[in-house]
Amino acid sequence: MIVEQRHSLVVGNSSYDRQQLKYLPGAAIDAQSVAHKTEAQPGFENKVNFRVNLARRDLVLQLLKLKATIEAAADCFVLFYFAGASV
Repeated sequence: MIVEQRHSLVVGNSSYDRQQLKYLPGAAIDAQSVAHKTEAQPGFENKVNFRVNLARRDLVLQLLKLKATIEAAADCFVLFYFAGASV
């Protein structure tokens, strides 16, 4: 089986609004590295949705958009990568 459609969401959250959470510089750097390596893969050229420092609401919106894209596709491969704190 050859998967024709490829979709991705790569998120790196290094900073947060809450003061009790420390700045995580490596999270955005790691996510950027994953995004660049993914774009180099066949089928992912210019198809990597890379986001940095999303608020919870914005992350949920991006996930809902990805979900809608997946549901509309007959057959697809999906990559979701998140680097950051899970709160």
